[in-house]
Amino acid sequence: MREGRLYRSARLDDATESDQKRLVEAYHIKTVIDLRTKSEHIKQAKERKRFTDPTASTTSLIPALQIPGLQYQLINLNGGGFEKALLYKLSLLSIIKVIFLILFGFRMQAINIIGREVMQPRGLTGLGHDSIDYCGEELRQVFDVLAEPTNYPILVHCTQGKDRTGLLIALVLFLLHVPIKAIEYDYLLSESELKSMEDIRLRELQE
Repeated sequence: MREGRLYRSARLDDATESDQKRLVEAYHIKTVIDLRTKSEHIKQAKERKRFTDPTASTTSLIPALQIPGLQYQLINLNGGGFEKALLYKLSLLSIIKVIFLILFGFRMQAINIIGREVMQPRGLTGLGHDSIDYCGEELRQVFDVLAEPTNYPILVHCTQGKDRTGLLIALVLFLLHVPIKAIEYDYLLSESELKSMEDIRLRELQE
């Protein structure tokens, strides 16, 4: 793969008009693959609603930010199979709590239970293994997009551009026989870039 064909990024919701213009005119991005969950899209829509009109109701959400002229592929990498796998790792009591919370519209509270009791103990390494084990259909959808030459240049992102996106790009580089050391170097580039946002990331994980 030639340089300048595949990019990874954090969410584009905070991109300025100048940023958006640069993606199109300088990097010539044609396709954006968004790996985020429904809950992440809802949360960002609420944030944009508060920013654009603090007095407005959040029941009518602003749709996901999309840059005009680009093709978007919304593929929740951690889809149904992944969610079920995490759910089954909970105790029976916690499973019942999560189901009731979701049924009564408290999705974020349900996710908090899964995050606290499963995701945090599993850690990023464990969750990476779970993504590969349980997200086969979602990975196939992503690779179908990557396999189409007319989609390039492609930008892939999740929320921070590090875990799901980093895992996906690492898989692509591995399949292209890129040396492991080079893959590690590319992945670790995120650390310094995200250092300034550490407090924000911690708050988001706790919400």
